[in-house]
Order: sequence, then C-alpha cells, then structure tokens
Amino acid sequence: MSALDLLSPREREVLACVLLGDTTKDIAYDCDISMKTVETHRTHINRKLRARSPVDLMLMAVANGWLVADSGGQHGVRVTFAYVRRKGRVSTSRDAARPDPEEVTP
Repeated sequence: MSALDLLSPREREVLACVLLGDTTKDIAYDCDISMKTVETHRTHINRKLRARSPVDLMLMAVANGWLVADSGGQHGVRVTFAYVRRKGRVSTSRDAARPDPEEVTP
C-alpha cells in the first residue's frame, strides 16, 4: 500500500497542485472549492503523510517517484504528478518556468 492510498481522490488532487507550486487561492479556484476547504485538505494531507511542510511533501514526492518530468513542455520541461495521472483522477502538469534567453535583461 502506497502512502498516497491513504488520501482521498480530492486530497490527491490538492496534493498535486501543492507539489506543482499552486497557492491555496489558486487551488480553491481550480478545484471550485473554498479556500477553507483547501486548507482542511492540506491539514489532512500533512497529518496522513506525517509531513510538517510543503518541503516535506516535495521530498516525499521526489523520493517516491510521484513526480515525473519530461521534455514535452512549452519551455522545455513539463512536471506531472504521476500518481494522480495513473489513477485517472486528474491530469495535473505544469510547464517549468524557464526564461527565454532573449527576454532576459542583464
């Protein structure tokens, strides 16, 4: 049994968004739930996975292979929360923000 199996489908969806850098406000908007509900899900996630911070969650995700990076993104790298995608609940991915060299000013 994976640690992620302890989470509800909505908690996995919120976790995916947290791991991909979304704020509570962004998650609430994207999932069509209140910010308070997002905070409740985050509390449950931290308790169930015994994490104290988003950094703990990220370290868990990297150690357990929950995140997948591929070169299909617009800026060269796309990061996907693999577990959610495999379970077919959510397709959550973000292009890594890599500045265009011509847009960078010294």
